[in-house]
Amino acid sequence: MPDIVSILEGHEIVLVQSSADVSKTDMLKSRELIKRLSEDHGISKVLIDTTNLLSLPNAFDLFEFVTSTSRVLRRIDKLAIVSSTATGEDLKFIETVALHRGLHTRIVDSIPEAIAWLAE
Repeated sequence: MPDIVSILEGHEIVLVQSSADVSKTDMLKSRELIKRLSEDHGISKVLIDTTNLLSLPNAFDLFEFVTSTSRVLRRIDKLAIVSSTATGEDLKFIETVALHRGLHTRIVDSIPEAIAWLAE
């Protein structure tokens, strides 16, 4: 099921709200929406809420996606991911790959924590 991508009200942050199951195609569509919103509104911070997420694509697809995302979303300064207990290990993998590709990324436990980190 596709993510919901919008601008977080009261903040200059692109918000991605993940559904229970996200496919590689869903992630690619979300990335394009993030790119468009960040370019149209001059936003350089992204918050991805994965608290409802139950599964992600396989490790190879995640690696490929994150590697290409670091090139496509060059405007993004910071990316906060609110952790899902069901996908915690996959999210740590995403964080590690993103950091090694120059995308300043952090896994956090709550939306308020993500907003605070993005505001630093």
